[in-house]
This record gives sequence, C-alpha cells and structure tokens, in this order.
Amino acid sequence: MRPVSHVCRIFALAVACALPKCSPSRRVAPLSCSEANWRAQVTPDSMLSFCAPSDLVQVKHSRIWTRVLAGGQPAFATDEWFTLYELSAADAFRETEIQPWPPSILHDLQWQPCVHCLEVTRYAVHWDSVGTRLARVETGHVTGGYMGDHDKPMLEAAWMADSVRWVVVQAQARTDSGLTDLRRVLRTIRVRR
Repeated sequence: MRPVSHVCRIFALAVACALPKCSPSRRVAPLSCSEANWRAQVTPDSMLSFCAPSDLVQVKHSRIWTRVLAGGQPAFATDEWFTLYELSAADAFRETEIQPWPPSILHDLQWQPCVHCLEVTRYAVHWDSVGTRLARVETGHVTGGYMGDHDKPMLEAAWMADSVRWVVVQAQARTDSGLTDLRRVLRTIRVRR
C-alpha cells in the first residue's frame, strides 16, 4: 500500500452541497435512458443530466445521489453515493491553489498536513466515453480519511465539457460491482449547451 489521498468525502459532499444552485433560463433537453429501470436525473442547477438506477436517489436538493431502499427519501448520503457538478475553467484554475488539478484519489505528498490521507489499493485509470468527450476516471479501494473508510471502492473523474467548463464526478460504492454500476452512470452524463 502507498499513502495517497483524494478530496475527502466530507469535502466532496460539502462542495456538492455548497455550489450555487441558480435557475438557468433554458432547461436540459429530456434524456432518454436505455437501461431498464433507469430514469433520467437532472442536477439542481439544470446544467447536467444523467441516467441512474431507480434506487440511486437525490439527497434533498443537493448534488448528491445515494442508494436507498425502494421508495426511500434519504436525508443524508449512505455509504454508496454519487456526486457531480460543473465548474468553470476559471474556478478550476483557482482550485489549483488548494490542491493539484484535476482532482485525484491519489495525494501529492508534498501537500502537508494530510489530515484526509487515505491509502489506496487496486488503483487504476480508465478512459470512459462521456457523450462526445473522453474522461479520465480513477478507481481504487480507499482506507482511512475522516470517515475511517475501510477498503471502500471509490472513483474520481474530471474532464473538460468544453473550453470553459469542467465536469467533476466523485463516487463511492459498497462493492466492486456497485462501482462498475456507478461508472455506467458516469458515462450517461450530458452537459447543457
């Protein structure tokens, strides 16, 4: 195992909840989901849409979706969650003052103190097609951090939607098959033009 890190789960969830939730004048075109029992979802700002299994439910009006039992309405994220948001290129540039960009589940050990450090095993990089873009997706099993995770499958991805916008996705699953499912969700993301 090597000491590494990602944007900790608390920070990721806080960012997902804290980003402005403005109402744009145009709506995202309806998304048609090809998977059985999957349904179209839209972020609160209507900037991103995606398809997800029916048990992946939005936490209140946040940018977080989590697994729940059929018919459940979560107040908080469970141990399997998916968050996504859009970030301007200018804001992404400002993020580089806090951490390396694009975000990674691996941690640059020069950034100290590392209060959210994790150990990552089974680290891999995948290249997934998201619409017309190619996204670099990091996956691994994480242990440690604020939440005391133990061998949790996790992913992080960021790609440029166009010349002025990034899309950032972070997710955690209970199992490797759950993580594969969340990667399938990631591939359905569409950005409003």
